[in-house]
Amino acid sequence: MPGPPQFDLVCDREIYTSHVNMMTMAGLMIGSVTSGGLSDRFGRKKAFLFLTWVHFVAAFAAAFVPSVFVFLALRMVLTSSCVGFFASACVMSMEVVSSRKRTLAGMVLMFGWSAGMFMLVIAAFLIRDWQTLQLVLVIPLAIVAVTYIWLFPESPRWLLSKGRFSEADAIFKTMAKVNKRELPEKMLMADLCRAESSDSNDDTQLEKEESPTKIKGQSVLRLFLSPVLLLRLLILAFGW
Repeated sequence: MPGPPQFDLVCDREIYTSHVNMMTMAGLMIGSVTSGGLSDRFGRKKAFLFLTWVHFVAAFAAAFVPSVFVFLALRMVLTSSCVGFFASACVMSMEVVSSRKRTLAGMVLMFGWSAGMFMLVIAAFLIRDWQTLQLVLVIPLAIVAVTYIWLFPESPRWLLSKGRFSEADAIFKTMAKVNKRELPEKMLMADLCRAESSDSNDDTQLEKEESPTKIKGQSVLRLFLSPVLLLRLLILAFGW
């Protein structure tokens, strides 16, 4: 992956072209490791919006980089924030549907990514100046960063895990209204958890009599303690 042409990355400076790839992969690693904890602690919406704004600022600044060193630093920020907000969006899409619909939700999400790659190729063909192209690509980020403050709801499942039942209930009612469904006036959170558990084929089962106040979050260590989750983790790691 070459850098901007004005940095003249040839001859004795050609080594910096490999640094571009190195910083890109370093950013992906940092974003993959930190984004999960960020969204678990502060919420899917806050993590998504924060990382989107970070990506927007870094992408805009990348069009005016004064040196190759600043460009390399921004590459790491861009890739770490990109994988971070995409991971938050992916988790969110999984948490607003039942376990039976998660495969479809993941496919729809990745379709958006694939469509974006196709549009990037067309934009790069029509806009040959890399700085102009960079600024054009910032426009969708600006729209998302602003409009999603109101359009992007918090994950109701995350709210339940934090004991914020009234907020989760409001989101469930909004979802039901959009889908033209009716919810019982008083829906127990334990009932929701049991319904989710019965839909899932995973090895994790919730206690049927567990009260809403006893619902606990999960630790990342569960990935290594569960044979099923560990196998899936290894398959995904090998694929990447």
